[in-house]
Amino acid sequence: MLEKAPLKTLIFVVAGVNLVWVREVWAEDDSFKNYAAVGSALVGLATAYSAVRQKVAEVNWFAAVKTTGSTSASAHALLVEALGLGAATSLAQGITASIDTVYFGVQALESFQANDYDHALVSAGQAVGSAALARVSLKLLQAYRAAQAAALLGNAVAVAQGVAVAPTLQTKVLALAITLCGLALASLYTKDSPVAAWVKGTRFGNYPQPWAKTHNSTMLEYYRVVKPVTMTLERWQDINPRGAQWNTEWRSEVRLYLRLPGQHQYRQGMLSFDGQEDWVLESASILDFKPQGICKPLAWAEDEPIPFDPDTGSRLPPEPDGSLRLRRAYHLSEGSELAGVKGRLIYQPIDGLYLPPIEIEVS
Repeated sequence: MLEKAPLKTLIFVVAGVNLVWVREVWAEDDSFKNYAAVGSALVGLATAYSAVRQKVAEVNWFAAVKTTGSTSASAHALLVEALGLGAATSLAQGITASIDTVYFGVQALESFQANDYDHALVSAGQAVGSAALARVSLKLLQAYRAAQAAALLGNAVAVAQGVAVAPTLQTKVLALAITLCGLALASLYTKDSPVAAWVKGTRFGNYPQPWAKTHNSTMLEYYRVVKPVTMTLERWQDINPRGAQWNTEWRSEVRLYLRLPGQHQYRQGMLSFDGQEDWVLESASILDFKPQGICKPLAWAEDEPIPFDPDTGSRLPPEPDGSLRLRRAYHLSEGSELAGVKGRLIYQPIDGLYLPPIEIEVS
């Protein structure tokens, strides 16, 4: 396929990368818009694969025409196959464009409600462009189906008429695709960053929000939206530092990370937590209806030391802005391993400024 359809094979690879990226975004936020994005990426991958097969079938048909003539049985079969794949590609392309219309429409509405009008305008343009692409794809589907039916009936004139329409429609598809790519690039530069959205909502911004009435509530919104604290649970494989010098022993550990954007040093009382650790037996089968496990308390108050250490000297690179990152390592304990942490976290980024309690549940 790479030799016969290099460009479309590259597009297929890009579609696969896009699906992986969209799935990661959906895993973090399973909103309706992200469900639409995953659906669009899935159908888009199918569209790219069908386009590769269509191009390969067309190349094979041209080769058969040169060697055996256009009226041979082999050339006729390859023509029918190429037209059928063209119809399938157009159908998948139309479905992808229809889902994109919904996705960009929702995005335009969200941006409008957030007072991000330039991004809302770009998103509306993407929605209109996607709708136009869906309409052209439907016409292209009808042309391919008509040409395929004529080829099956042996009507060469009807086949020629149907195929003659395809280049014009494909040119429109290409023009719309280029337009959508340009709008996607513009979308990257028009979408408000968290800081820009916060500034717009302050008392000095263009669209003051109710939280901008006092300094405390303004700063609360800043740390909630711009500098949010996060807790994640990650599995690592490391060499046991207590192993023999010439005996490299690998051990598995689970690390609980606390990331504090905008902070460079931990201050006593900055964080307090009230929750629990969920442990399960290492040998528990995934088929167990209710795996055996135990819960251990994990809690500390403002005046108590935090059971975390600064994450320095590890294989994980520092945070991009140099912010503070804390970690807590867990190893196998009596045949059990850590499966998750849940509880309530209270963050005090500035002395006397408490953010609302954050519900934590990581696994």
